[in-house]
Amino acid sequence: MTKKSTLVILFSFIFNIQLVQGIDSTSDSVSIKPKYQFQEIVITGEKINDPPFSYSEISADEIDARKLNNIGEALRPISGISLQSTGRKGTSSFYLRGFDQRGVVLLMDGRPIYEPYFGSIDLSQIPAANIAKIKVIKGPASTLYGANSIGGVINFITQNSHLNKTKIGMSYGSGDRYQITGQRGRALGSFDYWISINHYKKNYEVMPGNFEGTFNEDGARRENSDSKGSAIDAKAGWQFSSKGKINIATGYLDSEKGISPSTTSDYPNYWRFTDWKKWYIDMTGDYQFTKKIKMTAKLYQDSYDNTLAAYKDETYGQTKWISNYKNDVYGGFLNFDIALAKHNRLILGVHRKDDKVKIQNNAGGPWEAYNIHTSSFVFQDEYTPFQRFTLLAGASYDLLSGFENWNDSIWGPQAGAVYRVTNNSSIHILIGKKSRFPSLKEWHETTLYGGTSLKPEKAISYDIGIKKSWGTLIFTELNFYHSTVTDLITYQGRNNPFKNLASSRLRGLELDLKFMPYKNLNTRIYYQYLNAIDLDTHQALEFRPEHTLGFTGSLITFYGYKFNISMDVVSKRYYYSSKDRLSLEPYFIAGFNLTKKFMSMFEIWINAKNLLDEFYEDEAGFPLPGREFSTGLVLEF
Repeated sequence: MTKKSTLVILFSFIFNIQLVQGIDSTSDSVSIKPKYQFQEIVITGEKINDPPFSYSEISADEIDARKLNNIGEALRPISGISLQSTGRKGTSSFYLRGFDQRGVVLLMDGRPIYEPYFGSIDLSQIPAANIAKIKVIKGPASTLYGANSIGGVINFITQNSHLNKTKIGMSYGSGDRYQITGQRGRALGSFDYWISINHYKKNYEVMPGNFEGTFNEDGARRENSDSKGSAIDAKAGWQFSSKGKINIATGYLDSEKGISPSTTSDYPNYWRFTDWKKWYIDMTGDYQFTKKIKMTAKLYQDSYDNTLAAYKDETYGQTKWISNYKNDVYGGFLNFDIALAKHNRLILGVHRKDDKVKIQNNAGGPWEAYNIHTSSFVFQDEYTPFQRFTLLAGASYDLLSGFENWNDSIWGPQAGAVYRVTNNSSIHILIGKKSRFPSLKEWHETTLYGGTSLKPEKAISYDIGIKKSWGTLIFTELNFYHSTVTDLITYQGRNNPFKNLASSRLRGLELDLKFMPYKNLNTRIYYQYLNAIDLDTHQALEFRPEHTLGFTGSLITFYGYKFNISMDVVSKRYYYSSKDRLSLEPYFIAGFNLTKKFMSMFEIWINAKNLLDEFYEDEAGFPLPGREFSTGLVLEF
């Protein structure tokens, strides 16, 4: 997309905003807000103060304060999460309590967003500007979300459609990166809508100043690190009665990106995603039959069309091969939420997801096709026998079919309780069994190279948590967790199949401390200790840090400036090459953001990431960006 066409889109966007405002100026019902907000319909425990499980939440203010580019960056200040950015495929991923992204169900407004072949998604491809809230359910408390949620659930909740506001942002920064965003939400009586556009381009990533050049990378500008993309998202809702609402959401993303080669490998890959496209449609309906019975239904389709090209050398002129992936996901769920006397929420549901995948290993060659079906039947009951004490019981029955000569089904029970010691403190305990079926990639490559058929991962997980607050001044949360995992699926290296580890252990603790001495100062400290080992060899599992520590602070000054700072410390991580155990060095990174509002509608900001220009890696040979600065302007009305 050219800069000229970008300006045309922006002009059209603003013109249509004014047109809609003109049409609506005579409406008498602009202030009516929908009773049902479909963005959060599948979040467990939404209506109780202290649910019997661990969860974290990141607000829109926290996301906006850091001026983040994508949703991967937004996950960093969540205790229990450790990021693994870029790497040999240039993707942004993470671990949650030691489980990698494939074992965590990723949702956008309740719709699964991970690619069916890989079982994961590149979080750097999804802009953060659209996100109003992030909710993370940790450990075994994910019964209601269907299969493959062995590590937990993350729901990215987009902006509300009834906020009646327009927001336009422009930014420019290091690496010749620019970004233009526009959003519009509006309520028109019983109808509401929201639309968002996003366009970005980055010519290169900045290398840390102390990087010593190699034969693959001379420094300053990271090789083959450019990217660009455009996205449009829209949703509309109709409150057809006092008891029900229907919502439809749709969107399209078109992007491409270079994948930087390893700085240390003797045989680096010269790869590019020449196309990374995604289209989706999502329809959700709520209906309140009686005061005690509510039904929620969702239907969705996601389509991916990705092309990965490999080149013969660093000139990126002549291709070796071109691999094409066409993925289609069709699915939905039906939930009934029932309130009966002391049963706060009795939930019965069924989930269904069909993954259709076509792979062409080289352009012009044959296509391989797969069709996988995943179904889940779920049940959960929250029962309060007496004040301050709630019991939770639930179970899921997950079924997988479609793999050649292999189908499977797994039960996943859970039970827990929370006791509210005082109005300001509580303690909970939860135990559950969860599982994850192998992804198509894991199954396909293991079969291709003659490996043994993979088994589903299974985990028995415990979660104990304590919460305590001192008025509005201090809030603390301490969680202990322990998971015994059988048949954990691990990657063995290039041209080798995946394999199951007989038994692994993931255990640790999380501490979250929020300190708010007065309304203009907000600070937060988050910490995780993780012990992740293979019980057969007693070796640490790859890439999982033992300690992560972070701090965020926000201060509004007397002159209306808002100053935000963030700091993160990540300890040493281990990985293996043949039989050798190697390590990635610990690192400390810091950033800041300064914003100022003026004339009630405008905000200007400057931002710095990796302020100390630290050299650090989440995978050997793939250094992450050095010091980066950016500045931007936001118009909101």
